[in-house]
Amino acid sequence: MKTYWLGSSVRAAWWCGIALCLLVVSGCDLIAASPHQPQSTPTLQITPIVNIDHVHEVFQSGGQLTYQELAALMSDNEFLVRERESGHELESQLAKCRLKKTIGWLGDWYPERTEASKEVPGVKLLYVYLDDPYSGLDDDYRINEGMHIIGLSDKQVAEMKYGQRIRFSGDLAFDGGLAVKNAKYELLDDAPAMPTPTANELEDLHIVLERTGGYGSSGYTITIASDGQVTFESSDSTRVQGTVTTRMDENNKLAEFVTATTRIGKDKLAELVKEFKKADFFSLSEGYYNYDITDAPSYRVSIQTGGRSKSVGAYAAGPRRLYILMNRIDQIVNSDQWVRCDQVPEPCP
Repeated sequence: MKTYWLGSSVRAAWWCGIALCLLVVSGCDLIAASPHQPQSTPTLQITPIVNIDHVHEVFQSGGQLTYQELAALMSDNEFLVRERESGHELESQLAKCRLKKTIGWLGDWYPERTEASKEVPGVKLLYVYLDDPYSGLDDDYRINEGMHIIGLSDKQVAEMKYGQRIRFSGDLAFDGGLAVKNAKYELLDDAPAMPTPTANELEDLHIVLERTGGYGSSGYTITIASDGQVTFESSDSTRVQGTVTTRMDENNKLAEFVTATTRIGKDKLAELVKEFKKADFFSLSEGYYNYDITDAPSYRVSIQTGGRSKSVGAYAAGPRRLYILMNRIDQIVNSDQWVRCDQVPEPCP
């Protein structure tokens, strides 16, 4: 029987190294609880072995495949080239197959587009991470395993949360990458569930999300106080109509800033604190920066809660759980009401 390890030999060697280190450390009883250690430790995920001959048979005849089997198939270049030379195109062969129930994490969603790049009204394309962004092993948001779910409605997407677990299955497709259409899915609770914030954690709560606009994106700052007041401020073109002030911006240039406010309830404040816990925010580094990339937006997330505080900056680098956290802050306070220019009759100025 021919078997494949998923991923590259480099990844396999890396996993083996981690496994060996963990065995040595645990055998010597060197792991001890310490207040200086991060709140979570990396979760070792065992890569399953796939019977590639079985995968070939299912791919050729039609049937159900797991995501691990699909990943092994997509890395089997020799087989795919032979199939293509025999007149069996990847898209048509995948269309005969279905994805078995698979668990992933919600990444992002976008409007579906036609071949002419026109948006399809009311239809969304969902990107799902297939490797756990909260495992503690993810240090680069740009590197991930995942696939698309095609053809979701605005109403379906409105019920989803960034980083939420999802169990899904459906007909396989190819849209430049692996995808599922006619999907059946179930949104899952966090596992493990995040603890309810204490009164002490909510009493001094203060959160700031700063997004500095890069190419094609708006920059703004959202400040959330312990009484639930949310303040939005931006000097970029947004849909905000509010108080206008003039002062120097971060580039030491005179700029007009527009400010708007709203208020959220205690349930939303508690949800925000849970998201910081889920991201294990206090274990993150103080900054993640990749200046080899230009014209990218920069970010900073800061929190004060329960008598401690932390601030983390990022530019084109950092773990996915940090970026998911920023999206969840936006989602919980509904920053779309200020930022999304495509939801108003007139475009942003």
